[in-house]
Amino acid sequence: MKLKLLFIGLTLLLGLPVTGQNCSKYYPMEEGTTLEYTSYNGKGKTQGSVSYTVTNVIDEGSTSSATMVMKYMDEKGNEAFTSEFTYSCAGNTVTIDYESLMSNQMLEQFSDMEMEVSGTDIELP
Repeated sequence: MKLKLLFIGLTLLLGLPVTGQNCSKYYPMEEGTTLEYTSYNGKGKTQGSVSYTVTNVIDEGSTSSATMVMKYMDEKGNEAFTSEFTYSCAGNTVTIDYESLMSNQMLEQFSDMEMEVSGTDIELP
């Protein structure tokens, strides 16, 4: 009887979701994880692709933070653009550092212009 109760208890505990490890399937918290998306035209030919790779994960209490590298490729597979951004996961909310989305490569395109960018972090439930 005790063995059955122990087995049922362990089964219930293993079935509970583990919080803090991955609060979003779109923003993984495991270093080395790579997601790749490819765009196709109406004829099915590749127009380009982007790969996202998690390069660094830091766990601090109930919050996990990660750095993700975005690599854009053109239709021929040549690297067109690389950028990285940081995001964190606390509870059921993913927070993206909006400033890290503005890479130096992107800002170089506007070097002849005077501009000011301000805002708050992006929060996704």
